[in-house]
Amino acid sequence: MVSTMENRRLLHQIQRRSTQLETSAEVSRIASTILDPSELLPEVVELIKKGFDLYYAGIFLIDESGELTGEPNKWAVLQAGSGQPGRQMLETGHKLEIGG
Repeated sequence: MVSTMENRRLLHQIQRRSTQLETSAEVSRIASTILDPSELLPEVVELIKKGFDLYYAGIFLIDESGELTGEPNKWAVLQAGSGQPGRQMLETGHKLEIGG
């Protein structure tokens, strides 16, 4: 009985890992075909959220020039976020202080 339960657990882990690897490969494929970041980032966020079974996924990029925040290299600014939380944070210009 214990070995059957252990086998099921291991099978579930293998299936989960397989889905995650497939998701990673799909992200790579899309990244090589979609060149526009405004199209690419939301697509990648949704793939990661679904493939890794997450409640939320988001991509932050560092504002190196300071164009978005007025302070170069101080903030990571949300560029894509999944679902309603992502939409709300994008609307408010959500950012994280680097090193803060």
